[in-house]
Amino acid sequence: MQFLLSKKFQRLTRLYHMVIVRELPELPFDNLIEILLVIHQNSTNNTHTQFAEILNLDKSRISIHVEYLNTHGFTRTEINPEDQRQHLTFLTPKGEAAVTEIKEVMGRVNKVINQDLSLVQLNVFYTVMQQMEHNLLTHLD
Repeated sequence: MQFLLSKKFQRLTRLYHMVIVRELPELPFDNLIEILLVIHQNSTNNTHTQFAEILNLDKSRISIHVEYLNTHGFTRTEINPEDQRQHLTFLTPKGEAAVTEIKEVMGRVNKVINQDLSLVQLNVFYTVMQQMEHNLLTHLD
């Protein structure tokens, strides 16, 4: 039986996230990890709209996740003084520490997932994935 290619990617993604989340019990959702990384990478204009665009999630879902992060002390949210309709989100010291731990865990998990794969194989894999994405995006146009 042949499965959709997307099913293989979904399974790989689920397994990857499960391993990471298992090592980060304070962050039970992989979206929380991704939001923390996005906040860390972008020091300005950290709005819910920006997170939604970067992570391809609904703005309402982002709001729920940011509220969870705020409640648990990973982030703090302030009203944008330039546009009172926007909320800006920043990492707290606890959030910064979590990002450091996330990066360490991701490094370990990446070593596991890349085990027994040569640099050439990994480069081919990423090149093929980029080309497949490009092909599908072109087909949608």
